[in-house]
Amino acid sequence: MINFRLLRVFHTVAHTHSVVQAAERLFISQPAVSSTLKKLQQELGIELFKRSGRNLILTHDGESVLQITDQIFLLEKKIEKISESAGQTVALRLGMVALYERTVVADIVERLQKIAPGVNISIHSGNTRSLLEEITNGNIDIALAGEGQRSTDVRRLFYRRHEIYLIVPQGHRLFYQKQFSPHDIDGENFVLKEKGSSVRTQVNSFMKKFGIAGNVISELSNFDSMLNIMLEHSCISFFPDAVINEILGNRNDFATLSTSCDSIGFSTYVYLQPLSSYPPNLRDIIDRISEAVIQEAPV
Repeated sequence: MINFRLLRVFHTVAHTHSVVQAAERLFISQPAVSSTLKKLQQELGIELFKRSGRNLILTHDGESVLQITDQIFLLEKKIEKISESAGQTVALRLGMVALYERTVVADIVERLQKIAPGVNISIHSGNTRSLLEEITNGNIDIALAGEGQRSTDVRRLFYRRHEIYLIVPQGHRLFYQKQFSPHDIDGENFVLKEKGSSVRTQVNSFMKKFGIAGNVISELSNFDSMLNIMLEHSCISFFPDAVINEILGNRNDFATLSTSCDSIGFSTYVYLQPLSSYPPNLRDIIDRISEAVIQEAPV
């Protein structure tokens, strides 16, 4: 299946005859435009443009593809007019890491609805790696995730910083300590978040930095399930601050320890596609959301 975003970039370049002008219209970088064209040509197995000086000229195959994209984007405009005249609710697909789905999802949705009243928000959960793949492929509109590898034409706006703490069950030898050192946890049994999550990425980095060896007996995406296994097998884990108060609350069978050396933490971000990638009825909403996030970002 051809990505809709690839066709939009091709369509814009075909009508401007210029990578520079297309990048300006689409609000993305010139390298992003060039790499997108290259990817589309590879997927189609044909050459779409030939260069003439500073301009790009369509090949015969390129002309044929342009005729099709002209029809596609004309139909898009007609459908949008029908939607607007019918007064349909605008749908926004929000991708969210389990960290936020478990804790503050209601607050985030409420904030978005204040920014864009009447928008219908659907939640799509995953870890950072999967969400970045989803937004790159156009399967979600916005992603709230940690730091990860993303394509060059996906914007990233700072959202929040989180600290990670060691969690130990009652009966464990570290239960009554306030802090832990790398030496304290060397050789321990661990229950860890699944690979691809921001928490797991930072914990792996911390353990590698201090040469901490351990036995990972389970990898899970659900924090509640992790607690059950920790109690059953007397093993330890790492949780971010956002979920500690939420899921531990007044429980006295777990202790929270900070590090006695380097802190462990990560930042979360709002990921957005280029504004031109969204249908017109979403562009104003996405623009307002990005402005709200920028205003809250640290200097």
